[in-house]
Amino acid sequence: MFRLTYMQRGSVVTKVERESVEAYVKDHISEWLEASYPSPAERRLDLVERVVRVEEAIERLSEMIKYQGEMTNKRFEAMDKRFEDIIGQMDKRFGELREDMNRRFATMQWTMFFGFTLIGLMITVYRFLGTTG
Repeated sequence: MFRLTYMQRGSVVTKVERESVEAYVKDHISEWLEASYPSPAERRLDLVERVVRVEEAIERLSEMIKYQGEMTNKRFEAMDKRFEDIIGQMDKRFGELREDMNRRFATMQWTMFFGFTLIGLMITVYRFLGTTG
């Protein structure tokens, strides 16, 4: 078995030691890699499991997106209903305001009519009384 000893700082590794380490690593690297990676069958099974998990995650995501779309539509429908209610209230207020303005205008028309009629009568009476007297 190959043993490495800790060297103090500043010590130099000889060419022989370096070559023996390289040879040891070259001899054993394939064993280490095989031990750390699963067999091809295990890798395929792992890949299949990963694909299944990814497909399930995509399905959950699509369901979440569909749910969020439905919730967004419900929010928009609620906002539309609010706006329709507000527009209905505004139409009612403007209708009441228009009726009130029409009443005031009609009152003003009648007041002017009676005012001009009264002034006309007063002028007529004043002329009639002024010429007879």
